[in-house]
Amino acid sequence: MKLLIINSDKVFSQNFKEYFSKKSFSVDSYENCDTLLNSKNINHLIAQYDVIFLSIEKDNLFGLEVLDHINVLGIHAAVIFLSYLDSIDLMSKAFARNCEDYMLHPFSLKEIELRAMRAVRKKMKSDEIKLVGNYTYTLSQHAVFNDHQYIKLTKIELSILYLLIIHQKLLLFLF
Repeated sequence: MKLLIINSDKVFSQNFKEYFSKKSFSVDSYENCDTLLNSKNINHLIAQYDVIFLSIEKDNLFGLEVLDHINVLGIHAAVIFLSYLDSIDLMSKAFARNCEDYMLHPFSLKEIELRAMRAVRKKMKSDEIKLVGNYTYTLSQHAVFNDHQYIKLTKIELSILYLLIIHQKLLLFLF
């Protein structure tokens, strides 16, 4: 799974990257939304992520602008806001713009992981993906089964399979 975090707290972002990298997630980070919004390849850049974590701070509401941009482009990444602001107004604005979740500090990285997995499953509409024959892939376990028998794959094989699964519409279009 490919994650993007945009958060000005460098320590939190580093802990985030370390936690998810250990779990074989691909993680990119930006310190602020301006850098992302001013990127030349912003459309391609944002489209490659499964989940995007945006920070909302008292004097910095650019996360809402990034979400607007994502919506205009029709990108299907799940967006989760991370905030210290317990504001129903901001939460309402975020959900009105179709964010997947709005998390208030304090929270654990495990909680973020669980919510990210839920968001991806919701976007995929199912936890279990049917493959060819009797093979299935489960998102929650990142595992492949043949007639409910676990099939051991390497991290690289699982990553490739996952990318093929989440981009299956694109593959159908190309072939």
